Amino acid sequence: PKYVKNIYALFSGAMRLAKVDTDAIAPTLPQSAAPDVYVPSDAELKVLFEYLAKPDKYDLRIACLLAAFGSMRRSEICALMPEDFDGNSVRVSKGMVRDGSGGWKIQPHAKNDTSNRTIMLPPQVVEQIDFTRPRIVDANPDALTNRFRRAVQYAGMDKVFTLHSLRHYYASIAHALGIPDEYVMRMGGWKTDFVMKKFYRTTLSDMEKKEQEKLSTHFAGLI
Repeated sequence: PKYVKNIYALFSGAMRLAKVDTDAIAPTLPQSAAPDVYVPSDAELKVLFEYLAKPDKYDLRIACLLAAFGSMRRSEICALMPEDFDGNSVRVSKGMVRDGSGGWKIQPHAKNDTSNRTIMLPPQVVEQIDFTRPRIVDANPDALTNRFRRAVQYAGMDKVFTLHSLRHYYASIAHALGIPDEYVMRMGGWKTDFVMKKFYRTTLSDMEKKEQEKLSTHFAGLI
């Protein structure tokens, strides 16, 4: 739908420049479908992290911890260096991107201004990081994506989700805990709340069940 709307915007603009009346031929443009975003539950993350506890899964494990509990993007994770850390805080200020020749480079700035931020991580995450490495996670964004897909499969997950889904998880948990949207935006590096609300503030199924149980208990007391 978005592609079709962009094409029509270009077409109708050209018609206006050519002084052609497009009102009579204005089409009905397709409606954007609601995003079908699956957010992993706490239980699923526990299973995933149990699988990633193996020594040879270090890079992917740290990447998942930073995404799920720090709401960091792939590019931000791959650009992290030891000097970006100060105790349990990490400064996000750069990203790993394509260099135009098929390789990767670290650009000295984040995705946008709001992506520059300081994140407080749980001590249990920081304790697992090897600060003797030149880079915290020795992988590029595409490699992380491929490794994560295999990990979800080999860990025996019923649902399929991506590394980026862990950012959905972060925002959804924050929302479920009642943290105001403006703080979630800053912590996750979102420029506006539109994207966050549309894609990331998904209701977790297990959280929803707990809330439903609260409501049912309340109603039961009235009968």
